[in-house]
Amino acid sequence: MLQGLVYDYVFDSPSGSWVSWNDELNERMQSFAIPYDAKFQEILVPTIDTLRYTHLLDLLIKNETPVLFVGPTGNELQLMFPS
Repeated sequence: MLQGLVYDYVFDSPSGSWVSWNDELNERMQSFAIPYDAKFQEILVPTIDTLRYTHLLDLLIKNETPVLFVGPTGNELQLMFPS
């Protein structure tokens, strides 16, 4: 039985089941590595929020839906979606 809020899960179409964002994050962190020559401002450490935003943006782009992400200063949006 799933516990938590609906926002804690993402639906995985191929398997037809709900997957925890924490499980997705743990899977990504297994292969996460910062390149030796990476500049500090180029490093984006995966978080649950970055996974959610990226997933949502991917769905909107695939469906050719216009989108505007807004938020307060310092919320990683400029880093995630450079203009």
